[in-house]
Amino acid sequence: MSHNKEKFANIPEDQPLTMKQQLFVEAYFASDYNATEAARVAGYNGNNLNRIGSELLCKPHVKAAVDRRAQEKLKEISLTEEYVIRKLVKTIERAEQDNNLTAVLRGIELAAKNLGMLRERTEITGKDGEAIRYEETKNEADDFVRKIQSVAIRSKPDLKVVGDE
Repeated sequence: MSHNKEKFANIPEDQPLTMKQQLFVEAYFASDYNATEAARVAGYNGNNLNRIGSELLCKPHVKAAVDRRAQEKLKEISLTEEYVIRKLVKTIERAEQDNNLTAVLRGIELAAKNLGMLRERTEITGKDGEAIRYEETKNEADDFVRKIQSVAIRSKPDLKVVGDE
C-alpha cells in the first residue's frame, strides 16, 4: 500500500472527486468501511475490486474526502449527556408555554430517570392479579407438607418425620 501512496503523491488533496469517487466515499461508510464493497457499490468493475478500493483510499483527495466525511459523521452522532439534558429542558419549557401538561410530565419523567430519581419496580401478584396472601399461602404449604408426610408414614410406618421430635 505504501507503493500506492507514492504512486498517487502528486494528486492534490483538494482535487475534486469524480462521481464514482463520491459514491465510493459514501458507500465506504455504508458498508462498514469495506473498501471492496464500496468500490462495487460505486460502480467500479472487474475481478480486482479489492485493489481498486485500496487504491482509492490511497489517493490523497479521496482519503481527504473520507476523513472529512468521518468528521461529519462524528458530529452527527456525538450527542453528549449535557446536550440531551439541555434539549430536554428546552422541550419541557416549550411544552409549558404551550400548556401541554402531558408533554411536561413526560419530560420531567425522563429527566428524573436520567438523574436516577425513579426506580423501576416489579410487582409480584397472586392469581388473577390479586395481592398475595402470605398467611394463606403458608397455611396451604404447611397443609401440603402434612399430607405428604402422612402418605410417607402410611407407606413406611417406621419413618421418622422431621419436626415430630
